[in-house]
Amino acid sequence: MMRVYIAGAYSADNVLGVLDNIRKGMRAGVEVLLAGHAPFVPWFDHHFVFMLQEGEKLTVPDFYAYSMAWLEVADIVLVLPGFENSKGTLAEITRAKELLIPVVYSMGELNNVAKAFELSKKAVRVFGEIVDGVECVPRMAPRDNTRRKDPVVREPPCPTIQRDGGNGTC
Repeated sequence: MMRVYIAGAYSADNVLGVLDNIRKGMRAGVEVLLAGHAPFVPWFDHHFVFMLQEGEKLTVPDFYAYSMAWLEVADIVLVLPGFENSKGTLAEITRAKELLIPVVYSMGELNNVAKAFELSKKAVRVFGEIVDGVECVPRMAPRDNTRRKDPVVREPPCPTIQRDGGNGTC
């Protein structure tokens, strides 16, 4: 299951345009969920506003920051049609590319990447070699090439790596 960040226009020149963008974004989220993925749908943000109590406040920058935090852990970004004039969407695309997160513009493209994503989980490469189709690599921090420094959490030794003289974990 891929984590799919859905990006697209939210605001518009009038309230009907905003509502139409919300409808399109929410519908895309349903399609992504039905396709077996975990969508992040920014158009559901208005529910947070509905739940605010007296004296509580959320700002547009709050929503931008929280959305960007989710984008940064996404496996892929799906961009909806009509994004070209959306400053927020353009910023999301830029950030995704900086993080080397794939950006696609249709469900067809998303499905193609999903197939490759699933295949990559089946044939894991270890130092350039496939080892019994099992992931046996030293644990890494997300999107980082440094080893974890947490001495408390220990994974069981990987039999394949142990057999080859190493002490890495699966």
